[in-house]
Amino acid sequence: MLTDEALKQRVRNFYSRVQAGIPGFKARYGQREMIAGIANTLARTRLKEDEPADGQNVIVVEGKTGVGKTIGYLIPALVMAKAMGKKLVVSTGTVSLQEQLYERDLPALTKHFGEKIEYALAKGRGRYLCPARLNQVAGNAGQDGLFDDEPSTGVWERKPEEKEIKFLRKLVKEFDEKRWSGDRDVFPETIPQDLWSRVTTDSGGCSGRRCPHVTECPYFKARATILSADVIVANHDLVLSCLASESPLLPAPSEVIFIFDEAHHLPDVAVARFATHAPVQGSIRWLERLPGFLARVMTSMPAKRNVNGVGETIKALETKLKELHSALRTANLFGEKKIYRFPNGELQDDMLVIAGELASLSQDTGRLVEKVRGGLEDAIEAGEISAVTAEPLIRDFGGYSGKLAALIDVWQLMIRERPENGPPLAKWLELAADGKDIIVHASPITASGVLRKHLWSSAAAVVLASATVTTLGDFRFYLKKTGLAHLPKVTTLSVQSPFNYAEQGQLEVPRMRFDPKEAEGHTREIGTLLPKYLESWRRGSLVLFSSKRQMEAVHSMIPDHLKADVLMQGTMSRPDLIENHRRRVDSGSRSILFGLAGLGEGLDLPGALCEHVIIAKIPFPPPDSPLEEALAEWVEKNKGNPFSELTLPKAGLILIQWVGRLIRTEEDRGRITIFDRRLTTKAYGARLLKSLPPFNRIQGV
Repeated sequence: MLTDEALKQRVRNFYSRVQAGIPGFKARYGQREMIAGIANTLARTRLKEDEPADGQNVIVVEGKTGVGKTIGYLIPALVMAKAMGKKLVVSTGTVSLQEQLYERDLPALTKHFGEKIEYALAKGRGRYLCPARLNQVAGNAGQDGLFDDEPSTGVWERKPEEKEIKFLRKLVKEFDEKRWSGDRDVFPETIPQDLWSRVTTDSGGCSGRRCPHVTECPYFKARATILSADVIVANHDLVLSCLASESPLLPAPSEVIFIFDEAHHLPDVAVARFATHAPVQGSIRWLERLPGFLARVMTSMPAKRNVNGVGETIKALETKLKELHSALRTANLFGEKKIYRFPNGELQDDMLVIAGELASLSQDTGRLVEKVRGGLEDAIEAGEISAVTAEPLIRDFGGYSGKLAALIDVWQLMIRERPENGPPLAKWLELAADGKDIIVHASPITASGVLRKHLWSSAAAVVLASATVTTLGDFRFYLKKTGLAHLPKVTTLSVQSPFNYAEQGQLEVPRMRFDPKEAEGHTREIGTLLPKYLESWRRGSLVLFSSKRQMEAVHSMIPDHLKADVLMQGTMSRPDLIENHRRRVDSGSRSILFGLAGLGEGLDLPGALCEHVIIAKIPFPPPDSPLEEALAEWVEKNKGNPFSELTLPKAGLILIQWVGRLIRTEEDRGRITIFDRRLTTKAYGARLLKSLPPFNRIQGV
């Protein structure tokens, strides 16, 4: 391998070629600082699995708006990955950035690399057509009377509508004539979700290499392309799913340099990925159907492959779930919130006994069901049943396998004890919206353990990049959430924005009578003050609320002539909302966006599109979710302060993101107005203000 100095010279040369080759490219000091920091860390990439995983190969970079962080991480990562023979996986938190990387950034950069770079877009199996399922649903496209008869109940629970029949025929024709690859996202029309769910599959419903359609399978073709690529563009959820399941869709982590863009999303995505839930009554319903399905499978196979005891085990599991449902219904656990959380993640003795029995029975059921499936696959292999005949059975196995896996996982987690010195799991029961079913939930309360297990200990190297990683001025909150605080050699780097915030923007916190805790008074006061603030700006404004109720109440209070200028989130899709806003501003009209958290992040409205950002109040996250409650309980148990350790840092992170909607380029000018007097009256308010960009502070009136 090349020396460190030779590698760094390659990075510098690549940067020079990009600078010269991309029209209008502007070199920035912060970008060069980011490139150097990442190159230094990637020089410590773990080349062998047994090398220490103490964080020397991990860097967390905060590249503030305007730095050009995409180029800042791609240039060193492309050079180092190629030199070290590693794959590069670039993961994003949003689909829009994933598409931007694949369609715009990588093509623009790689043509200046100096040697050929192959890149591919990684998606889950559910984004691809399953030809076997399409064939089963749509039959032979050449038969005019295709849907004259009632379709199979295994595929349809009703007779398809004429428009669905026509759409299916179109899918068949486009795929068979090779005008469509089978990728849902590139089909020229929107494929309705109900129809798509019938022609795609998951890993449980896929017979893999045994499938008669495997040579034309879009997913397997995409996987082959992905594994041969130098650079793979993915998303956080897919990457974590592959790591947890050891999926062959991505290379082994020891062979990968990972880049996580929008890395502030990673901890929450990790918690959601490893959480699980299962309905009690809903599980009983599908368990009642399972024995009949398995009997059909075993009837189709030679008797020697039959599995004994399946029906009895399923019946025992079903009976135990009915006992649980009855006991929970009579226990009167649910109040107004329709949630009952087990304090400290500890089940009461009687519940623990039932959970243990359910964990054992669900595992036994899963083992026997997999044994039946294995018998079916062996029968296909031995030629005792044709793959075409078996395909519908394999597909139906997929539906049952997914539900059974969730049932096994949730009860295994429900009986899991808290690790010594580690956080407990959050465990809770939720009364379904219809008031009839009860859903059992279990989830880790932090991403620390799962990321340490699946990523930090196994990856060749990791770059975590975001415009908002630090909270209240440092990296501690993020490092703790991700488990990186336990790795002594992790590098952190904060790269400052090239924007002159003091000249480009103003920040005002108006004097107000009401604190946001006085909700009604605060809302009335915003409704009274807001018209003056909106009328003084003639182009684009963005008003952000933490509460839909407050947003709608304020909207009802403003004068009609201003209402006509307002586009409110929830009245149309987000893309339509933004497009209408752009059209109004471009035509010289005033346009005011009213939105919630969904418009506070990832929204790029430069220039006149957003000259004024108004924030109703500090966006403290709601403290009432079972996960948040369990985490706060754990912090308190360890003599910590949930407000200062959890609530305030999260609010600070969100506030920085919301404020970041204003200045997007070096030419932008505008004002931030925050209707929350706590920023000037509370000690934590001063800390929040200090963490914001250094806007010119103007006196509130």
